[in-house]
Amino acid sequence: MRKLTLWFVTILIVIIISASLVETSTGDPLQLLTCGINSFGNSYVAYLNMKINYFGDYGVLAAFFTERGVEAYGIILLKYPGEKPSLYAMVGDQNYWFYLSNITTGGLNISIVVDLTYRVVKITFSNTSKYFDLSSFFIPRLFTVIAGNVSGRYSLLPNVTIVRYGVYVSNTSLLNAQDPSRPPTSNIMVACGEVTPIQNQTTATTEVWTTTSRVISGNIVLPKWILLAALVIVALVAVSFMLFISGKIGSP
Repeated sequence: MRKLTLWFVTILIVIIISASLVETSTGDPLQLLTCGINSFGNSYVAYLNMKINYFGDYGVLAAFFTERGVEAYGIILLKYPGEKPSLYAMVGDQNYWFYLSNITTGGLNISIVVDLTYRVVKITFSNTSKYFDLSSFFIPRLFTVIAGNVSGRYSLLPNVTIVRYGVYVSNTSLLNAQDPSRPPTSNIMVACGEVTPIQNQTTATTEVWTTTSRVISGNIVLPKWILLAALVIVALVAVSFMLFISGKIGSP
């Protein structure tokens, strides 16, 4: 067990160091999108319309809200050898991953709603919504999309095109919003991307979500290589913040 733990820690160190090098190689974690969040509110929303061009064995694609630690609210796509990519929800740390679906198409449309009032995370994919209770929560300060591969630096990364996206904050609960790119309220603060609020809708702020109407997914399903994948996420979060902070420091 001690040798196994040391091996995982070594992999983590290698990933972090390799990702921070100036030169790039095939397997270095790739930051596809980073969006800093400077506003505070009740709901934090992100939507992504992505085209998956290539997704090889041991590929990792993660899209999530985070603060500074290893906790994340979002999704992670993992590819086991000989299988279709598997989609998981991340609702906290690596002990709270939930299996959602296999991905059989070349595209992925997802939305993530973090509602701090009701302490619920809503993840929508392929016209299906899943809700997850939060026993504790953090205030998201960053949304990021990162691709990686857990099998080594020189393995091919997932090739993904982000067609459309948006990240925003609202003081209105948006658990019932039908189209995340068009929130039913103008009371929003856009962090990045394309967001078009629906105007002149008097019932937009009426909240019909109740605690008794929730359909919470309660079975935690761990990926086959959860520890290794979790270490990759830790490294990717660290890399994401290093790049984000260094970009802010270097900007005028």
